[in-house]
Amino acid sequence: MPIFSGQNFKVNEKNVVLDCDGVLLDFDRSFRKVGIDILGRTLTPVLRAYDLKNRYGLTSNELNNIWSAMDDHPHGWKNLPVFEGAIEAALQLKAQGLSVHLVTGIPEHLAESRLLNLALHGLEPDSIHCVGGGGSPKVEKMKMFSPFMFVDDRLHLLHESPFVPYRVWVDLDQEQNGFVQCEEVIHVKSLEQWVRQWMTSEGLSYSDVEKINPYTDWESARVMDHEKKIHPLSECVDGLPKPSANRFPAHKTDGVAMGSLKGRSGLRAFETLPGLPRFAGTKGGFRP
Repeated sequence: MPIFSGQNFKVNEKNVVLDCDGVLLDFDRSFRKVGIDILGRTLTPVLRAYDLKNRYGLTSNELNNIWSAMDDHPHGWKNLPVFEGAIEAALQLKAQGLSVHLVTGIPEHLAESRLLNLALHGLEPDSIHCVGGGGSPKVEKMKMFSPFMFVDDRLHLLHESPFVPYRVWVDLDQEQNGFVQCEEVIHVKSLEQWVRQWMTSEGLSYSDVEKINPYTDWESARVMDHEKKIHPLSECVDGLPKPSANRFPAHKTDGVAMGSLKGRSGLRAFETLPGLPRFAGTKGGFRP
């Protein structure tokens, strides 16, 4: 059995951790739209760099002006587009009884915007955790959730959590700060590709799933559907209606109360999990 922090490490076979920007949401597309509007010129990538200033050849003032506009711009944080098939893929995971937790590299004050953004596209995560900047470490959240699956577009964040059985890299063709893919990290081009691949390996059918939220715009996401008792947002997000107590028992993480994890623990020793990679020693890591 793998040893982690001096204790026997257990994987929670019900927990999945997803990044947002680069996995679910196409931040780059929105950043370009806001930049074009603010700067009055076309933004074209000049490098494959992760750093936005270098990627688009911006001055410090230009970058700051775009960042400042992201909060309230119609193409900003509240309305980022989703990658094709990404929301459906996340819903497929939830349809299998898995808990989908978002660990995202944004400041915590943007949690409301992020949840509303996802609500517009029909996704209700089980929790959201904002860790700061885009390259901020996520390993502490991995330790907290002990997920069997972690999907991100930054290789260094996946390398920080070798104890996660399925580490999945969504390759957006961006520079990875010197990190290279190792054989223990699964390489895909999209979340949809990975979920289809995983479900096929598990003998599961990738079928149509209904998006749970009827919202069509930002303002309607603020209106409670009393008949269906559906609302994806935290009861502690200021200015929003409180969700049904039955639908959302109190379970607060990072200041955001989402669906309760009670009854979904699913904790078992890693080596007993069927269909998952097996630990191959401290040097070899997990093998798919």
